[in-house]
Amino acid sequence: MRTYRRNRRKSPPWRTLAVVGLVIVGGGVLYGLLSRRPVNLSLIVGAELVPEEALMAASISTNSGQWRRLQDYGTPESQALFQEQLEAIETNLLANSDVTYEEDIAPWVGDRITLAILPPPEIDADTPPEALRADRANLLILPIGNAGRLQSRVGELEGGLGLQERNYRGVTLYEPDIDDPLSDEAANRPHTLAVVERRFLLVSQEPSAVIRAIDAYRDNQSVLNVPGYNPAWEALPGTDFASVFVNLPRSLAALAEDSTRPLNPEAIEALEHQGLASTISLESDGIRLHSLSWLNPDSETTFDLDNVLPPTLVNRFPDSAAMVMAGWDFHQLWEERLQNAQNNPLLPFNAAWFRSALQQTVGVNLETELLNWMRGEFALGLIPNSGNEDSTFPGSLVVMAETTNIEATETLFRRIDRAVVDRYGFEVNVEVEELGQRRLVTWDTRRQGLEVSHGWLSDSIVFLSIGSPVTETLLPQPDQSLLRSSRFGNVVPRDPDPSNGLFFLGLDQAQLGEEEALPLPLLRLPPEQQGVLEAIEAIGVRTGVQGERSSRYDIFVKIASP
Repeated sequence: MRTYRRNRRKSPPWRTLAVVGLVIVGGGVLYGLLSRRPVNLSLIVGAELVPEEALMAASISTNSGQWRRLQDYGTPESQALFQEQLEAIETNLLANSDVTYEEDIAPWVGDRITLAILPPPEIDADTPPEALRADRANLLILPIGNAGRLQSRVGELEGGLGLQERNYRGVTLYEPDIDDPLSDEAANRPHTLAVVERRFLLVSQEPSAVIRAIDAYRDNQSVLNVPGYNPAWEALPGTDFASVFVNLPRSLAALAEDSTRPLNPEAIEALEHQGLASTISLESDGIRLHSLSWLNPDSETTFDLDNVLPPTLVNRFPDSAAMVMAGWDFHQLWEERLQNAQNNPLLPFNAAWFRSALQQTVGVNLETELLNWMRGEFALGLIPNSGNEDSTFPGSLVVMAETTNIEATETLFRRIDRAVVDRYGFEVNVEVEELGQRRLVTWDTRRQGLEVSHGWLSDSIVFLSIGSPVTETLLPQPDQSLLRSSRFGNVVPRDPDPSNGLFFLGLDQAQLGEEEALPLPLLRLPPEQQGVLEAIEAIGVRTGVQGERSSRYDIFVKIASP
């Protein structure tokens, strides 16, 4: 029943979803990138020019039909917001220049363009003055599809660009002539350009970024040398829209620098993932991502390929469920991921607070009394209120877990029942179910419409629900389960197969009601961005093991039609 093993240490089956945040980070960059020579559609175009230390790189199709398709997604409000942000990012990427994409780039550019994000350059005695104030830099790599049109357009713009020509390691550079590299004029300098072997045009506002790209190309020190980079692309399906690579150790370190939480740099360095690769495709009703993450060469982790089991507890949620997350071995997940979450900028979770709150509120020791039997399957879900007028809550949070020690589980819940009676004066109502003659317990919390229940769904599966009454939707097992519904089947990917974890989030108002929605704090966006959320109908994720040192997870975002 275990999904993972280690030669020396263990690895939790849901660790792969810890990097899904980085897919979203990468998607934020992709969302605003600019939209013919044949290229390998599974790779980052111009990867040989992306320095090995790059935080991430994304290649995007320049096919106008793909961008029109993307702009047709969603609601009128989300479409307007998308266009506004697209124009804002284009302005940012081409700031301080008279260059526009449609007039100056589209006529000659190839099938795809690449945006790489570079960290600040290392500083030593030989660092040029203009690099001393350099921060993270955007580097555009534009494949030249029509050299004649490019030369013609550069000739038209040459006088207005105000750039000086020089040679660096056999590459022609065009850069602004600035007397003081530390002046405000230098901070707002025009872009530096470089033409590499009549195949690529490099563009960046940071001259050091262009220099580093040329050095990576000449010294063979590009992302192509990142361990596991090339095999990752071979394991993913191709795409005609976009590909993303994220250098996880460097990206996590950069996120840690920006995090408002105190993070341990040593813990960041100890994280074992090396990279993340994703291909992104546009479909008639949404966006699909095929992603793969892999471990760094120094990691001692190996994944068990023989005992990968798909989650089954989704079958116990009604088809009205708004959210379900399911996986295996919460004990392992806690040990390897959650208890050190404060050192991971991707996980907004305070393990110390959770442990302390459990101990102080009901007197339960997390490690010895809860985690020791949570070694089977587990699921977390949100079920909307099914029309119960007595409840003031829009839904209920439901936790299910397969126990490996029935006696320990019963002992734990009896202790909690006594604690809420003794400490908070709750009334505890106990019913005996026919199934296994085990208890179904409901707490009277003295708050109208709030019900807390726990009990058994089978001989080995226990549940806890908090919120509006939902016990009747769980017992007996629902005939119309979420697993069998089209809401789930049309959104949650079928690959990878076999899988070891999944996530479903349905945002369709038909299920949640027009006037109320379940509390989903992770999805609260600024008011000006709320239109993006309203355009999304559902999100599905399925995870699995790709090999002994790599994990696969596919994502589908279903978008509403206008």
